[in-house]
Amino acid sequence: MKKFLIGATLAVSMALVPQVQGQIWGTLSNFDAHNNTQDTVDNLELDFFGEITPEDVIGWYHGWGTPPRLNPFPPGTFPGLPGGLEVTWFDRINPIVYCQTKHFGLRIKPEVQPPGVQAYWTKIKKVKQIPVPWQFWQVTESVVTDIITLSRTFDQGSVIISREFATLPITVPLDSLNWDLEAPWMPVRGDPVTLDPGDSILLDIEVNPNDSAVLVRYTVALAGDPQTIITRFTNEATLYWSAQQQPEITGTLSNFDVHNNDDEPYDNLELDFFGEIDTADIWNWYTGENSWGNPPRIANFPPGTFPDQPGGVEVTWIDRINPIKHCETRHFGLKVDPKVGVTGVQAYWTQIIKLNQIPVPWQFWQPLPNRRVRDIIRLSKTYPKPVRINRQWAWTADGSAALVRYTVIPLDSKFHALQDIVTRFTNEAVLDSSGAWIPLDSLTWDLEADWQPVPGDPVDLNPGDSAIFDVPPYSGIIEKVPTDIPSAYALVQNEPNPFGTMTRISYELPAEGWVSIEVYTVSGERIKSLVAEHKKAGSYTVSWDGLDEKGLKVPTGVYFYRFQAGSYSTTKKMMLIR
Repeated sequence: MKKFLIGATLAVSMALVPQVQGQIWGTLSNFDAHNNTQDTVDNLELDFFGEITPEDVIGWYHGWGTPPRLNPFPPGTFPGLPGGLEVTWFDRINPIVYCQTKHFGLRIKPEVQPPGVQAYWTKIKKVKQIPVPWQFWQVTESVVTDIITLSRTFDQGSVIISREFATLPITVPLDSLNWDLEAPWMPVRGDPVTLDPGDSILLDIEVNPNDSAVLVRYTVALAGDPQTIITRFTNEATLYWSAQQQPEITGTLSNFDVHNNDDEPYDNLELDFFGEIDTADIWNWYTGENSWGNPPRIANFPPGTFPDQPGGVEVTWIDRINPIKHCETRHFGLKVDPKVGVTGVQAYWTQIIKLNQIPVPWQFWQPLPNRRVRDIIRLSKTYPKPVRINRQWAWTADGSAALVRYTVIPLDSKFHALQDIVTRFTNEAVLDSSGAWIPLDSLTWDLEADWQPVPGDPVDLNPGDSAIFDVPPYSGIIEKVPTDIPSAYALVQNEPNPFGTMTRISYELPAEGWVSIEVYTVSGERIKSLVAEHKKAGSYTVSWDGLDEKGLKVPTGVYFYRFQAGSYSTTKKMMLIR
C-alpha cells in the first residue's frame, strides 16, 4: 500500500474514497514572489481578466499586505483586454526590500476560469501634502470645546480656516454628515483665522440636555491663495447626558471634502494619525454619495516612521482604476473613538508607480471522470517574455485534494534563463470538502507530500501559451502510519474561527473508545453530528461545512461543539459568518 504524508498530519482509511465525479469543491492558489526590481516595493497588484467579481474571491493567505483590496475594472482599462478584477496587497509601513520573498495566496470559486492573469510590483509615491487641520473635542460641564490643530509636519506654510457651528437634538449618521447638511449654522466671530504648522485654535460651544450633537464645519485654504478652498470639514460630537445632567462625548465623526487642484490625477489618499491610537479606534468610514477608495486600509506604524514623530495609524483610500482627476472633489469620513490621544494628523496625495511585471503563469483546474482532475497553467499574453515552468504533483493523504506545485523562471527570446526562480506556486483542487484537505494558510512550498515530477518537465511557455497535465488518479487505499499516542483527551479550538464556509476541529484520544462530536445552537438545539463512531487512540481532525443534518446552510451566529469520549466531555464555541 502506498503511504502519503502531509505535514505533521497523518490520515487513516481502509475504505475506497467515494467516487464523486465531475466536481471540484474548492481551488486554492498560493505563491511566493521574489522582489528582483532592485528597488523597495510596497504593493503587489494581481489582475484577473474576464468574468470574475470580488465575491468570487472567498479567502486569502494571511500574510503581508492583507487583507488585499478587491477592485473590479472595466473593459479597456488595459488596452485590448476585457474587464476583470484587480487584487492588491500593499503595506507602505513594511515594504518588501530588494531580494526579499513574500508569500501570497487566494481561494477562488472553482467555476471561475479567467482567460489571463498578470501581476506587477508597484510602489506608492508621495506627491503632495494636503492641508487637513484636524478637529478634536473636549467637554466640561455644559461646554463642548472644539479644537482644530494644523500638524507641525505640514510643509506648505500657513492655512486660513473659516468656521461655523450648530447644535442638534438628534445625532447625524456618518454617511449623512456632509457640507450641505441643513442645521442652524452660526458663524464664528473673528473668523477667518490663520494657523501656522503646529498651531491650534479653540472654540467653546454651550450645550444643554436637549442637545444630542454638536457640529462644526470649516473651510481650509492656503494663506498664499485664500480664494481657493482645498479642503472642507463637517465634524460632529455625539453627546450622552447622565442622570446628573453632565454631558459625555460618545462619538466623534469627521467628514471632509478634498479638492484636487493639481494637473495630474491621484489614486491614493493617505491620512496619518500620530499619537496614542490603534486600528481598533477607527470605528467606521464614510460610504455615502461621492465616496471613493473604500474600504480604506488601516494599519499601525511605529515611532520614527516619520522623522521625529511618534507612531500611530495610517488610513489609506486607494482606487487605481478610477483616479481622482484635476478639479474633482471627493468625500471622505471617519468615526473615531473619542478617547484617543492624537497629537497631529497629516495627509498626502499619492500615486502608484508600476515597476516590474511579475511572471505569474496562473493555474486552473478542470474535473475529469472517475475522480480525476486536469491541471492547466496559462501564461498571460501581456507578459513580455517566455518562461520556464517545472511541475510536481501529489494527493493529500486521504485523496480529498490534488496538489500541483511549480517554479517559474523568465527566459530571453532565445529561451535562455535570465535569472533564478522568480515565482513558485503551490496549488490545490479540493474534491471532498469533508476530507483532510490543506487549508490556505498551510498551503506552502515546503508542504510535505509524496511529490512526483511531471513527465516532460521543465516546459517553456510563450505569452498566451498553456501547459496541460492530467493528474494521475488517487490510489484509493492508504494505510495508517504509526504515531505517538496522546497522553490525555483534548479538544482543540476550531480553525479558522470565525469561519465562512469550512472549519476544522481537531481532537486527541489517549485510549480506544466511542467518540461523538455534535454541533448545537445557542438555544441548545442539536443541528449536526460530526463524529459518532468507535475510534482507536490517536489524533484526529474533522471538518464542518456549516450545514445541518438536512444539508441546509445554517445562518450566521455563534455555535457550540460538544466532544465526548468515554467519561470525558467538553464544549467549545465557534462563530460562523456568512
